[in-house]
Amino acid sequence: MKKSDSIVLNKILKEIAYLQSKTDNIISFEDFDKDEDKKRIVAMTLINIGELTRHISQECKDLAKDIPFKNIIGLRDVAAHGYHSLKSDSVWGTVKTSIPDFKSKIEKLLARTYGI
Repeated sequence: MKKSDSIVLNKILKEIAYLQSKTDNIISFEDFDKDEDKKRIVAMTLINIGELTRHISQECKDLAKDIPFKNIIGLRDVAAHGYHSLKSDSVWGTVKTSIPDFKSKIEKLLARTYGI
């Protein structure tokens, strides 16, 4: 794996930390759904994560077959080009379930590859 991959992966972890800091205090989907500012923060951060994911080398992606890189980039494309079509419940599920799983997998990949 290239050294640049570790830089990108660490930037993704920073985006995830930011996202979690902005959503950890939201208890329910209903609270999220009525908070337009939070929804926009989440969408922009998901765009950032997806854009960073584009810069991960194929070699790195091959080492981490359990990480759905294509889905992450796909979500970025929908959030960037079809924000109006995003479904709040799907975004909420991503924030509460997929993002923590993604974070864990990145941390394991970094530990396994770089001892970080």
